[in-house]
Amino acid sequence: MSYTPVIPLTGMAGWQFLQRTADTQKATFNQDVQVRRETEYFLEKIGEVTSVDQLMGDRTLLKVALGAFGLEDDLSKGAWVRKILEEGTEASDAFAMRLTDRRYRDFSGTFGFGNILGARTGDEGFGDLIVQKYKDHMFEVAVGEVDNSMRLALNYANSLQSLVDRGLGENAAWYTLMGDQPLRTVMEAALGLPDKLSALDVDKQLVFFKDKAASVFGSSALGDLLSEDNVEKAIRIYMAKVQAEAGPSASTPGYAALSLLQGGTASALSSAGIANLLLSRA
Repeated sequence: MSYTPVIPLTGMAGWQFLQRTADTQKATFNQDVQVRRETEYFLEKIGEVTSVDQLMGDRTLLKVALGAFGLEDDLSKGAWVRKILEEGTEASDAFAMRLTDRRYRDFSGTFGFGNILGARTGDEGFGDLIVQKYKDHMFEVAVGEVDNSMRLALNYANSLQSLVDRGLGENAAWYTLMGDQPLRTVMEAALGLPDKLSALDVDKQLVFFKDKAASVFGSSALGDLLSEDNVEKAIRIYMAKVQAEAGPSASTPGYAALSLLQGGTASALSSAGIANLLLSRA
């Protein structure tokens, strides 16, 4: 990809800039020559694909198909991808159903090759759906190459929404979140949980997550955490932690004053002090 997203600031200031410019930057990204070539080709050809062999035999089609589900790193894993597609998702022992990564069953189920009704590639709107998912994901990837914390923030609300939409029980949903590292990273920061929490028994981890969620957000129900205010709060706290760990910069609110108070350097401030300052100004 030749277009690089513009994120001139770090932390919350950078996130707010990205939010304000996201639509324009996405539109520019989508006009990238490579993105256009791949997605236009996919839209033209995917309706003719009726078998796993056909999809596997066209590298560009397979690249877009996998990328739409965040599985672009599996492009060279032919036997792995074929098994996922051919076995479908209707049998409990199907390969995709036995993998802990939910993306594989979503990928296999969406294309439908291994299921009773067969390929869904000819369904109305199928190509548009996959292309939009591909564009959204690849934009997130491009953002992550500039600042990975911004990619995690972009992913947070969408991944949480997808998790809630699955209709799992409350504990099952939390266990799934705890196993989703990008989502967990933002949630742990938002709840003020230590990284070493993962060393505990998973049931004990669940208690910590739910108790802290109720304290920070007023509810431990993931559906309630999807409110606009709670999503903004989670990302604000996460970004404050990221910037605190990175140390103060010229974009840190009050940086000039802090520099003067520290005799010309703000680097002596503790991470906790910087985080508190950022949260008070956000």
